[in-house]
Amino acid sequence: DRQQADPKLLRHKWENAFTIDAASWGYSRKSNIGDYLSVRDMLHQVISTIAYGGNALINVGPTHDGRILPVFQERLLALGKWLEVNGAAV
Repeated sequence: DRQQADPKLLRHKWENAFTIDAASWGYSRKSNIGDYLSVRDMLHQVISTIAYGGNALINVGPTHDGRILPVFQERLLALGKWLEVNGAAV
């Protein structure tokens, strides 16, 4: 159930599925750094989703051989550090 956070709470379970590469759900050699969500943008997606009762599903596009690019690793590690400090609040 793909939803966006909304101040009106939904009575059913819902999920906000989003991808770190705003231009593609898969790996794209054509992506540039401006195509990726910033850590701040990711935090906004996660926090607003959880605040309104949703589940956040974060997609990364691995390469054809299963590697996760450093930009995805960096974003996810930064999100993890933020959650170490603030996770109990969400």
